[in-house]
Amino acid sequence: MKHVLFDFDDTLDRTDVQAFAKHLMERDDVILWICTARTHAYAVNPTWNDDLYKVTEELNIPKSNVLITDGEAKHVFLKRINQDFIWLLDDDWETVDTLNDSDLDIVGIKSRFYSDWEKDCNQLIK
Repeated sequence: MKHVLFDFDDTLDRTDVQAFAKHLMERDDVILWICTARTHAYAVNPTWNDDLYKVTEELNIPKSNVLITDGEAKHVFLKRINQDFIWLLDDDWETVDTLNDSDLDIVGIKSRFYSDWEKDCNQLIK
């Protein structure tokens, strides 16, 4: 199975990225995950992540496949959980560049101001 990651804010909350994710969900060999720097802010506001979970429900992504880093750098978080992901699609260029410069085998792909993100994602999961 091929595990792929999507950032949420300004990435998977976009309709074009959701359409791409729906296409991937039709494949039998791809498992979608979300990795967000958001926090588990239930104590502050119980509805804090409702928009996130609404999209995961619409895309049939299980809540167990939502990784919330609580502000920890994604490359550090992903190294610690030690899961075999192919790529992370993220709008934050610093996150993508830091991931690509790390010793992880996860390819960071920029989703903002980069028109070939979908092509790059597809090439890596052929």
